[in-house]
Amino acid sequence: MTATELRAAALDETLRRCKVPRSYKVTGVTTTAAIAGNTLDLAALRRQAEAAEDGLLLPWLSSDGHLVRLTAAQARALCGSVDEFEARLYSFLGHAINSINVGTLKTADGIANLLWPT
Repeated sequence: MTATELRAAALDETLRRCKVPRSYKVTGVTTTAAIAGNTLDLAALRRQAEAAEDGLLLPWLSSDGHLVRLTAAQARALCGSVDEFEARLYSFLGHAINSINVGTLKTADGIANLLWPT
């Protein structure tokens, strides 16, 4: 594979991982979310959480289809946790691309076998 193809494969792997639901625990509630697929829902939840009064419960439809009621603080924590994971994932993509550019990462299998953030 060329370096261009490897960079595309690394981006594809990143996007694939964005679609995988992850479990998040926020102040006594465990729910699931995916970066891609919940994006609009997360944006709406973030806006609601920022405007909500502390006692208001906000609806969240998790990636596994369960309706969860979150306090504004829980909703802000969930959005922050998802944002943090997304940042770690794209930072890791940057490291993978650097490894491709300097020639230490040379195969698609090598990309798949990296220790991606979980």
